[in-house]
Amino acid sequence: MFPPNRIKEASDNDILMATIIATVTFAAAFQMPGGYESEDPYKGLPVYRNKKLFNSFIICDSLAFGLSSASIFIHFMASMGKDTPGATHILQYVIVSTYYSILAIVGAFISALCLVSTNSKGFKVAAYVCGASFFAGFPFGIFEKCLNIAIHKLKYMERNAYEQQ
Repeated sequence: MFPPNRIKEASDNDILMATIIATVTFAAAFQMPGGYESEDPYKGLPVYRNKKLFNSFIICDSLAFGLSSASIFIHFMASMGKDTPGATHILQYVIVSTYYSILAIVGAFISALCLVSTNSKGFKVAAYVCGASFFAGFPFGIFEKCLNIAIHKLKYMERNAYEQQ
């Protein structure tokens, strides 16, 4: 069987990241970039509601919240059951879910920063540099390689644990 201390360590790290992402994205959904309208007839609506970057922010923020919440929920459901050989598969799913929620939260951050910095070239440059530095690994497949290494390591450890029994 998969070594319990290793699966516990990986699970604890993943649920911590997923919880932080869910908390931040939940708060960001209520603290809209640019604030809310204070005049009638649009009182209470987001100031930037008609901008494309606002839609991008909402989509990325919602994706990050949904994926991280799914990861937390799966962790919760998995903790209700016994240790099973399928624990590695569950952990693989939550790692991938948390991975995509990290990508989505970076997208939300960049969208919000570009949205509120319409008059400041410095902030826009900072947003683009942030996005470029984070997403620079995609052409080289760095993120996918790291994700595959983590998943293969889990499979290898599970296989060795079965062979030792």
